Amino acid sequence: MKNMALAACLLTLGISTALTPVGHTEDGSQRLPKVLEPGRYRAAVSGVFCEACTRAVLRELRKVGGIAEARFAENDRYRLFFSVEKGYSLRLTRLQRAMRSATTLVDLGTELLLTEIRPDTASKSP
Repeated sequence: MKNMALAACLLTLGISTALTPVGHTEDGSQRLPKVLEPGRYRAAVSGVFCEACTRAVLRELRKVGGIAEARFAENDRYRLFFSVEKGYSLRLTRLQRAMRSATTLVDLGTELLLTEIRPDTASKSP
């Protein structure tokens, strides 16, 4: 409530502010890291309709230098696990380019997008 009052005061004074949770964008979605260091990650992928979508994503991710392994969760085709090899720093733009290529391959009228990327500390593989 105090934050809302503060925002109203600042807005009245002509100072723009966004009440955005830390680590999120103004529309409420999570910010994606710009660079991924070596390690394991889990990601959420939107736009996945079928097995062809998952195959296309995996095919294109495996072409990206620095990706050691990539797989989708067995019971959740929206959850992707991958790892970045030691000695590599992987830029988000390279992953996004792979997702655009997968979208083109599948050509189902959907867009395959990474909506979340977090370090994966729970799984043992990849």
